[in-house]
Amino acid sequence: MRIATTLSQPTTTTTIYSASKTPQPQNNPNSISSQQELSLLSKLHYCKSVSQLKQIHAFIIKTPRSQTHHIYAKKLIYSLLQLNHFLSPPNDKNLNYAHSLVKQWDKPDVYAYNALIQRMSSTSMQSFHLYQEMLIKGIIPDTYTIPFVLKACSHSLALWEGTLWTATAHAFTAVVGAGILALPWSVAQLGWILGPFVLVFFAIVTYYIASLLCDCYRTPDPVTGKRNYTYIHAVRELLGPKSELICGILQYSILWGTMIGYTVTTAISIASVKRSTCFHDKGHNAKCGVSGNLYMLIYGAIEIFLSQCPNLEKVAILSVIASVTSFAYALIALCLSTAKLSSNHEFKGSLMVAMVVNTEATSERFWQAFQALGNIALAYTYCMLLLEIQDTLKSVPPENKVMKRVSMYVVVGTAFFYISLGCIGYAAFGNDVPGNILSGFYEPFWLVDMANIAVIIHLIGAYQVYAQPLFAINEKWIGSRWPTSSFNKIYTIRFPCSRKGSLHLTINRLFLRPIFVVITTAVAMMFPFFNAILGLLGSVSFWPLTVYFPISMYIVQAKIKRGSCHWFGLQALGFVCLIVTVVSGIGSVAGMVEFLKKARLFHIEI
Repeated sequence: MRIATTLSQPTTTTTIYSASKTPQPQNNPNSISSQQELSLLSKLHYCKSVSQLKQIHAFIIKTPRSQTHHIYAKKLIYSLLQLNHFLSPPNDKNLNYAHSLVKQWDKPDVYAYNALIQRMSSTSMQSFHLYQEMLIKGIIPDTYTIPFVLKACSHSLALWEGTLWTATAHAFTAVVGAGILALPWSVAQLGWILGPFVLVFFAIVTYYIASLLCDCYRTPDPVTGKRNYTYIHAVRELLGPKSELICGILQYSILWGTMIGYTVTTAISIASVKRSTCFHDKGHNAKCGVSGNLYMLIYGAIEIFLSQCPNLEKVAILSVIASVTSFAYALIALCLSTAKLSSNHEFKGSLMVAMVVNTEATSERFWQAFQALGNIALAYTYCMLLLEIQDTLKSVPPENKVMKRVSMYVVVGTAFFYISLGCIGYAAFGNDVPGNILSGFYEPFWLVDMANIAVIIHLIGAYQVYAQPLFAINEKWIGSRWPTSSFNKIYTIRFPCSRKGSLHLTINRLFLRPIFVVITTAVAMMFPFFNAILGLLGSVSFWPLTVYFPISMYIVQAKIKRGSCHWFGLQALGFVCLIVTVVSGIGSVAGMVEFLKKARLFHIEI
């Protein structure tokens, strides 16, 4: 928890506070001695009961207000929350008391609200109200706020009565995404021998790393230690602030890259809907080329509008919609591929990478094979989400043991699904399989359109889920850099004919969020490489976030001795995965370079 760095652990000395020992305010109503300040802060630091805190609170109320009052309020709230942390279950009266202190505090900060939201996450509406309250007060959320509120969303979806099966369902919906549509193309670049082997290899590595990461949810003991609520939280706790910074930069870079990929994918899906309708009306020999520029601009405009909406209350709904739509288009793609394979009466494809169409340059084909490694790696992004999912589990039985079983079910299930779609799609189309498998189907046009519309709906909501952390860190930095600027002042717009309807905006939010979306859309229009973007994202995320950080955290957590056989084995695995990352990254960049030689800037034909 973020505020843990502010508080040190109480010592074994027990201090008893009586009314006679509580310092009395001075006769001078305008001052308080430095000795009293030190005494007060010391008592807050070592306080071990709520009744003692209330005595100190009473004294603070009687003390004349000064510049140090916000320090007392801050320490009082943190001490109360720290005490409540050790109660099982947490005391609601103490939490309500802490909330009342925060409301009375002249200068509340994000850490106090994070602590309250985290403690009250078992009651989703209270967490939502706290989040709304902090926004109204102009307090910018940080990278820890959103996971705590999302945890409250999971409560509202009955995930906190969290079990093996609920966590498995949650993990499936989190893992399956638009990257699955590129798997048939990826298998085609590798051939029948390497393609299935690579799919299985990534599944095995993902499961093994996930089983290691499950033991890092609590530190130092994997069963009874302190919780690490998020992935980056665990990195900070086990590897230190420098690794946390690097991890944060990588995560935010991947978030932005994913937004670019979503823009390209949505344009392809909209164009596919228009083309399938055109082919249905005019026949498959008709010229139905579609420009993707307009669709990217429309998508960007939709995201600009959504970026201004108070959308956090809808996160739970977005999660449900995302899970339904992702399974819909993935299943439709599998069914269409199976139907096409049945109608062909033959298995298409090549055994090796080199056995390709003669018109393509051999070097370009190998670049595409390297790029395919990144595409497959992106499909197995489970480890980055594991600790957040593990945080929804009950503490009995131990979360790490339950999560290891969840990981086995999820990785085996997704691997089976990925191999099925990748291999059946390749067998149906052969070496001519499109980068997005859905763009290769035109009939039945209503089913194809349904799948593409599901992709569009999924990505419209998913874009905002990925954008919110980027918006938050940008607005937090500007708010801390220029705290008194009118740029950060909150303006309230009240809707007519509604007593409660209102919208809270800042100039920062009103202008910088659209600018960020415009830049993202422009980059997507400059580099509309569906498979190359997926490959680059997969290569950037695979080794550092899926392999290196989890292995490094596990080595620290399990106290594995440097130079031992276990240590060398983990380092060898990391080195192999590093080679895969470098190779796939080179292939993705080379694919972009080759495409730029043939393409015109801001001119996209789909």
